[in-house]
Amino acid sequence: MTDENKKGFENELNADGYRNYFSSKILPSGQTIHLVFQESWSKKYFYFNIFLEIKGKRKDNYPGLEQTGKDGLKGLLWAKNKVIEFEKFIVQEAKYINVPVILFCGWDDNRRRNAYYRGLSGCGFKYGKVYGYKVILKKINTKAVMNDRRKQSKARLLMEIFGSM
Repeated sequence: MTDENKKGFENELNADGYRNYFSSKILPSGQTIHLVFQESWSKKYFYFNIFLEIKGKRKDNYPGLEQTGKDGLKGLLWAKNKVIEFEKFIVQEAKYINVPVILFCGWDDNRRRNAYYRGLSGCGFKYGKVYGYKVILKKINTKAVMNDRRKQSKARLLMEIFGSM
C-alpha cells in the first residue's frame, strides 16, 4: 500500500513495520531513476538509508558495480535535490519530532563513494559510521529545527504587530 504526500514522496509500510519513502523520474534517455529512503530506528535515533537506482527498464534487477546511467550528472543532481527536499519534509512529520534523524548512504565502489560525497558534502553530509559500516551521513536534530521555526514565527508575528504602528 502506498500513499502520495504533498512533497512528491510515495511511502509504503514494509513487512518489518518500517516505512519506506520513495520518488521516481524518467530521465531524458528513457531510463528510470528511483530514490528510496528506507526507515529504521534505534532507542535514540531514526535512520533513513538512501538508495539510488538507475535502470533501463522498471523490472530489471539492480545492476551492481555497473555503470548504468546514460544521462551523466542529470540523475545525480535530481537525486541531490530530492535528498534536500526529503530533509525539509521529514522534520515536519510529527512522528520524527524530538528524535534525531540520521540520513545516510553507502556505496558499491570508490567511484560512487567519491561522487556521492562530492554531491552531498555541500549539504552538510560527512563520513561516519552507522551499524558499524562507513557511510556518508547527516544528523538532523528535529527538535532544534522546530524550535528555530517557532522563534521565526514569533519574530514574524511581532514584526507584523509592531511594524504596523
